[in-house]
Amino acid sequence: MGAGCMTFFYGFSSNQILLVASAFCSISFVQRWLNFLHSEFEMAPKGGIRKRLLDDGQHPSGSEATGSGEPLPSSSRSLRRRVGDAPEPLQEQPLLQSLKRDWGKGLLSSKQVQEYAAGADRQGAKGLAAVAAAGGSGRHPQNLQRSLMAMFGSPMGAPDFTWCEIETKRGKKVHPFLLPHAWFASMHAQCPDQFASAVRGPEGACAAFWAMMADTSFVREHPVLDRSMMACTIPVGLYGDAGAFSQQDSLMVFTWNSLLGAGATMEKKYLMTCIKKTEIIPATYSSIFAILSWSFNVMLTGVWPEVDWMGRQLAPKPEFLAQRFRACLCQVRGDWEFYCSIFSFPKWNMATRMCWMCDASASGLLAFSNCGPDAPWRATRHSHETYIARLHAQGEPVPVLFEKVLGLRLESVMIDVLHTCDLGFAAHVAGNIFHECVQQKAFDAGDMDANVKGQNDALLAWYKKNKIESRIKGKITKDRIKTSSSWPKLKAKGAATRHVIPFCLELARAHCDVRRVALCQVLCSFYELLNSQGMFLDAEAKARMPALARRMCGLFAQLSSEALQANRKTWKMTPKVHLLLHLCEWQAPDQGNPRFCWTYSDEDLVGTMVEVAQSCHASTMAATAMVKWLVFAFEQSPEL
Repeated sequence: MGAGCMTFFYGFSSNQILLVASAFCSISFVQRWLNFLHSEFEMAPKGGIRKRLLDDGQHPSGSEATGSGEPLPSSSRSLRRRVGDAPEPLQEQPLLQSLKRDWGKGLLSSKQVQEYAAGADRQGAKGLAAVAAAGGSGRHPQNLQRSLMAMFGSPMGAPDFTWCEIETKRGKKVHPFLLPHAWFASMHAQCPDQFASAVRGPEGACAAFWAMMADTSFVREHPVLDRSMMACTIPVGLYGDAGAFSQQDSLMVFTWNSLLGAGATMEKKYLMTCIKKTEIIPATYSSIFAILSWSFNVMLTGVWPEVDWMGRQLAPKPEFLAQRFRACLCQVRGDWEFYCSIFSFPKWNMATRMCWMCDASASGLLAFSNCGPDAPWRATRHSHETYIARLHAQGEPVPVLFEKVLGLRLESVMIDVLHTCDLGFAAHVAGNIFHECVQQKAFDAGDMDANVKGQNDALLAWYKKNKIESRIKGKITKDRIKTSSSWPKLKAKGAATRHVIPFCLELARAHCDVRRVALCQVLCSFYELLNSQGMFLDAEAKARMPALARRMCGLFAQLSSEALQANRKTWKMTPKVHLLLHLCEWQAPDQGNPRFCWTYSDEDLVGTMVEVAQSCHASTMAATAMVKWLVFAFEQSPEL
């Protein structure tokens, strides 16, 4: 308790300590502590966040350790406990909640929070005296963030931090994690209603999910999935992506979620860790995923582990994580770049074997541009077993997630509709239709600028007539359709692009040939099919989706070939056209409706983390951003 009190009162005068602490405990208790604090303040840690958060590491509880074998503060010595050493939680007044939320999101600096709290306190607002007194009432701004972190603490339902040693560009470093199995246990124990809605899902959802997956290779080949426990085995997914927080660097974010959960993004997506991309080397991913793989395997057992990811003994805990519930990692989401980083998949611009799902290449017999039903690459599709066998034959290492996560397969790596279709295939279709209509002077007899304006006016009228909410932000310009040196491709958000395809169909009917009309019509039908189906496709949809994909990708390939022969820089054939075929012909019928695993909400969370990171010092970004995210994210839920 002493260290927590010193952290909480650091920078306060004796009178300020009496003023603030009297709201939480008796004056006699505070006076006893003042004598202790006066003698101990000079010994209080004043280093960076790593030093402050890891202080007292010489006396761990033994439940966690670093990768080097040296003792390290465990979950019981984590940030949450040290923050929890503050005498009592702050009284949650509405203004204080708003200040915490915006501080956590990075919209307010620590100095602004203290200033606003001090102003409100002077005007008589209740519950803000402690925040107003932080950092010596603002006289010591260097102490403000530390004081606020101590006062705001870690919300109920959030797990303790685990500090693990990982490899980075600068060598080994101790890094913070919010491990999935700790999230799972903490949410179940402290926020049962939130666990039921955002993790467990509706009654019977687990059993229904596994019943629909019963004939898949994931269930058939899983080495330890207990069929008798399907009704309480929650399917979960892993996501990773990076977002730029400066011109020089990006933040790589890793999250997990239940596939059955409902609610807002912050209520059903759970942060595991984050790290600056400039710190990452291949060994970084290996060390991070070795730790996370162990945690996911713990979730699958449903019981607290006896040893950590390196086989070291842990302190005993109650047997079950969440009573009868357990969780199984059966899905990995991200974009192609992320998959190349963590699975060493071939890159999209490679001349040979550019696809991780088959042997398609940029040209030759196995050219990905061949979308026909007899395309040679179709005979080379990989199963998990053939993929791993090829790695062994070539002497290449098996990716850590495939090696260590029990039952995870190549088929578990999702093709994302957002990146593959909305921002890929559909964006090319929309850009080409817009470009060709402008080129034909379909909207005005004048120059291109006049036609672009006419097209923009027509789109706005269509939005209004059809009451479309997801709209392209800003005006359509020439450069948003096609720059002078590039190929036509609409520059817009994924959802806005998806919703503009029916407008493209109207344009095609009015100004284009039957093939372009057919392409837009089939793409509309594809989106309608996604919207009409539940998590898993019915028999009719399973038959229809591959046919739709072959039709629209085939039409696109025809237009691309025609443009190439005419030496026109339009209808660019990209690997995402090929990937869309894999999605519709193979993955969706087997793994379910792609709409239920698209990454829109995942990218929302990454965007939030980027905003938070921009308010943190670069040298302490990971730990500070994770603390702030907890404060912000848990302020969104009424229960939390």
